[in-house]
Amino acid sequence: MTSPKEPWIAKLDAGPPMHEPLARLVEEDGAADEAEVSYYESATDPQFLEVETARRRLRAQWRRRVRHRAAKQSPGPIHGDF
Repeated sequence: MTSPKEPWIAKLDAGPPMHEPLARLVEEDGAADEAEVSYYESATDPQFLEVETARRRLRAQWRRRVRHRAAKQSPGPIHGDF
């Protein structure tokens, strides 16, 4: 099942947040790379974390809804026929 929102939802991040791997990377380099440090600082900003979590939840909710709608539209098993 497709939806007009599908391309937009597909752009949202999936999987675990990136702030922990960024923290390990910055720690291993000894904070030598300024770009990595700035990425880490922005990724650990509380407001960024809230928005990122909300986007991930929205993506998961949308995918569940599409899956459930598709299941409702497909013919289910007929009871009594074995």
